[in-house]
Amino acid sequence: MEQYNVEYLETSRGLLASLINSQPAPLRSISRRMMGWLLAGWEPEPEHLHSQRHKRQGRREGFGGRMADEESERLFKDMIPKESREGLEGRMAEAESESPGPAKFQRRLEEIVQRAQRNGYQIPLEVLCAEYGLSRPEKLALLLLFFARLSGEAVSGTDLLMAVGGGFRDLIANLTLLSPEGRLITNRLIKPCQKFFWTLDCDPLTAEYGITEEAFWRICGQHNPWQEKKEERVSARRDEMRLIWIKEPEVSLEQLVLPRTHLRRIEDALWQFEHLAEALQNYGVDRAIPYGRATTMLFYGPPGTGKTATAEAIARRLKRPLGYVRYDQLYSKWFGESEKNVRMVFEEARKAGCVLVFDEADACFGRRLDESHSSDRGHNLMTNILMQELERYEGLMILTTNRDFALDPAFERRLLLRLKFELPDVAARERIWQKFLAGCPKLAPDVSFAQLAVRFALSGGKIKNVVLKAVTAAAREQRPITMADLESAAGEEIGKQESMPIGF
Repeated sequence: MEQYNVEYLETSRGLLASLINSQPAPLRSISRRMMGWLLAGWEPEPEHLHSQRHKRQGRREGFGGRMADEESERLFKDMIPKESREGLEGRMAEAESESPGPAKFQRRLEEIVQRAQRNGYQIPLEVLCAEYGLSRPEKLALLLLFFARLSGEAVSGTDLLMAVGGGFRDLIANLTLLSPEGRLITNRLIKPCQKFFWTLDCDPLTAEYGITEEAFWRICGQHNPWQEKKEERVSARRDEMRLIWIKEPEVSLEQLVLPRTHLRRIEDALWQFEHLAEALQNYGVDRAIPYGRATTMLFYGPPGTGKTATAEAIARRLKRPLGYVRYDQLYSKWFGESEKNVRMVFEEARKAGCVLVFDEADACFGRRLDESHSSDRGHNLMTNILMQELERYEGLMILTTNRDFALDPAFERRLLLRLKFELPDVAARERIWQKFLAGCPKLAPDVSFAQLAVRFALSGGKIKNVVLKAVTAAAREQRPITMADLESAAGEEIGKQESMPIGF
């Protein structure tokens, strides 16, 4: 079926050449410079030659006609070098003497379309024009830029309009083809080649135009083989530039070992988050509190006590994704970019519908400074923008930090829930050991969770490290996990937390 499209495009090229060649002399002299690449390698099909040789109609007679022809020849010789002019003149003379007129080319195109339809094939260009409701001049302009792309040429606005029009009146009427509100540009079928074209004081007639990638491959009737890879690269780059990292939560509240008071307070805060808007409306105070409805929680305490895991469990309880703020993308060396990124963080969180998490939040939410240095002013500005965004944000936000840092008083009043995560006591440690290992089928009988809890005062994060080390040691030797494995690994963790310095 593709042979119909090839035949259609070849005939369309002849139509364009015939239209340009049949223009009045002043217009044809300017349009001649595109005839070289348009006619390059083109030979009329035998079916085109079965009729009598086409003779140019309306030979110019009289003084005015001679002057127009002489001016046409002078401009043609000035614009094109002699060595390329001879070959071009030959091709143009052949096209003028042997090619049929525009009307016969048009009839030939209609025949091809009808034959293709009878065989169940739609010409891609005809489908494209019908989809966007393109007029004949718009269709011709698109075709001309298509062939220019094949020849590696760019077409100026003036040449484009002259090629699709038959005179100066048509040239003026077709100016709307290059309008930014026109169908060709708004539907991204053609584009100006200059960067920032519409933001500069640029003449659309002198500017150069080209066909877009999507339109080019649609007219070819083929899939762009590079488009998928390009989209993958763009998607990867977009992921790199995102300000929050989206993660599906895997931990549930049932897996955590938390004090009952913490669980109750978390459930109260989540009920408020889920039902606050309805409650305010039912009690008639929704208009009195139009902003400041964000549910903000602060989790602080020593490392490994379950702050981040609790944030993930909350997201799973709400059936929402978890969005971690990426500080590497938040802060920028360019002036004003960091402040703009803060606003974008909350915008991305709204679109993702996620639970927004500022891990190690003391990096952003500290007390404002006295501005003794220029960096102090930037810190204070970030704090001010954060407070503004908190007032407008209606989602759930969780701040985690390893220390009870000095929050700015303005943040303190916006915290709905403030929980301190302590190191687990003996009973809690025993429950944590059980959470990790109670379901292990390869556990030696000598393992005692109670003894491990009493002997090793470890946080939940440290106990997880012990379990990982013990599993690795046992798996390498293809045997069950023993008490000795757990004691050895726990001793290493205790040694690290008490005496091992940071570094080498």
